[in-house]
Amino acid sequence: MWGKFFDHNQIADFDKFRNISFESDFYSQTILRSYSGITKAELIDKRLKFKNSIMYLLFDDDLSRRSTFPNMQFLKSSYPGVNKWIELTHSTIGKKTFALILQRAESYLLLNKVCREFNQLNPEAPFFTIHDSVFTTENYETPLMQSFQNCCNDVIGIKPGLKVDKPVRNSNVTDVDVKSVWNQLKKINTEELFEKNRRRFLSINIKMGENFMKNAA
Repeated sequence: MWGKFFDHNQIADFDKFRNISFESDFYSQTILRSYSGITKAELIDKRLKFKNSIMYLLFDDDLSRRSTFPNMQFLKSSYPGVNKWIELTHSTIGKKTFALILQRAESYLLLNKVCREFNQLNPEAPFFTIHDSVFTTENYETPLMQSFQNCCNDVIGIKPGLKVDKPVRNSNVTDVDVKSVWNQLKKINTEELFEKNRRRFLSINIKMGENFMKNAA
């Protein structure tokens, strides 16, 4: 079936993509396939931009943007067959259905497999999910990681790249912290952008912003 849409090299891309070591950093590996002689600082910068663009890469069906937006070129140049499959999926079932399928696949793996096994083996353990993560107490870290490993190996046959983040309470905010958050903000400086994003804003935040501007004036 795939031969109808893909040539041999593009089909081989699926095996290359599947054989990525997801235990290490997927984003850096993909970038390094496209660049040689890149410095560590350049890699960190490109990795952040690539990671922040991954949702557009998966769900933006505008072919002109996909062919010109620099951060979308990493996957296309490294795994052109995989990129073509994404674009073909957009044109056949649509990006919304594609997003729903990915969401359900992730939910099946995380909720129905990982969390189910972890809960069955550790019924006394407290836990809850946050997007693609599971939050529990430190003493259950090892059994939770084991459930992730077991289920990913059973369902997809690949060792997952897992990371443990431990929350740190720190009331000291530095200039670096402020700059990091500020750099992630997108400017809403036109009426068109505001109307486009209106539903994402809480009315109370808009009121607080208006009051702040009045007081600042």
